[in-house]
Amino acid sequence: MLGQTDRIYLRTPEEKDLDQILALWTNPAVTRHIGGPREPQVVLDHFRQVTRDPEAFAQEEAEWWWSIVELHSGELVGLCHLIGKEVEGQTEVDVGYFLLPAYWGQGYATGAASVIVAYAFCELQLESVVAIIDPGNNASVSVARRLGMQLEQEVLRSDGVTRRVYRLGRENRPVTV
Repeated sequence: MLGQTDRIYLRTPEEKDLDQILALWTNPAVTRHIGGPREPQVVLDHFRQVTRDPEAFAQEEAEWWWSIVELHSGELVGLCHLIGKEVEGQTEVDVGYFLLPAYWGQGYATGAASVIVAYAFCELQLESVVAIIDPGNNASVSVARRLGMQLEQEVLRSDGVTRRVYRLGRENRPVTV
């Protein structure tokens, strides 16, 4: 287990999570701000690699994934990640959170993101993290702001899509993170 809040805990994804992970990544509402639903086989292949050896996968791919699990019910509510992404020629570590719609608006994303930001600073010894967000994704912007992230820049990706980059530096993180 990576960590927990008063309502959720984070652990590496397991084979038993694959049905819910597939439901997450093929849901148009969940994926509307990140390029739309993914092909089921691509999702399954990717997360089977993650579940086989999460540590090796993280080291090879610069992707750390965690299942977000509700403490009370034991239900998977979503996924979160730290992923190396290129922004304007620099490699940054992106904080991402993806929840099944039944769990939206309940603070789970903020709780999960707080845990992984603490991991990024304490365990990975990063100086900063970013959240790369679709300008229309108000819920995700709210999570980033609650984490203490500040809008740094707007970027135009090579595919013509605009994203906003929010950053949190180690020195600026709130005490609660």
